[in-house]
Amino acid sequence: MPDTEPHFIVSSRVNDGLCDCCDGSDEWNNVLLPKDLIIKVKNKKSSVYQGPCENKCAKIIQMNQENYKIKQLGKRLKKSYLQAAGVLDNKAYTVCPFESVKQQQFPHPARVLGRRPQWKHVLPYKYVLQMVAGDADLCPDGISRTTNIHFICGLNDKVTQILEDDRCLYIVKFSTPAAC
Repeated sequence: MPDTEPHFIVSSRVNDGLCDCCDGSDEWNNVLLPKDLIIKVKNKKSSVYQGPCENKCAKIIQMNQENYKIKQLGKRLKKSYLQAAGVLDNKAYTVCPFESVKQQQFPHPARVLGRRPQWKHVLPYKYVLQMVAGDADLCPDGISRTTNIHFICGLNDKVTQILEDDRCLYIVKFSTPAAC
């Protein structure tokens, strides 16, 4: 691929009917796969390309540049999350990941739904930021208010959904490039 170091492929992959190079240069003899081995691809974005090969380097470079930009934006946002707020059911929510989550139902004062962030392992390779409110913000039956923030990949920092999953257990879906 242009602007990258050259990679070598084993000779058995040259002129085998599969495009290993983004420009198709490994298939210079225009060998096609036998009909019984051809994969009928409905998705044009498949990662397996069969001869005759097309030059896809420019598309791959563009896609890599876009992915790089999103990741760079995510790195910047990880360092300093912006305050995001949403209004649901006449309640205003203020979500500051790694600081606090508050609920405001006018004209009443704001209620803290969580502080003291801590990563919680919920599934293999999946973590949730759990925030528990202090003793001053307990539910009427003495249970601590808890907010679990689920980070999902997105272009902007914003709250996409807030649910009270169980009494005094709040679930926040937070879209951010930092999760990409």
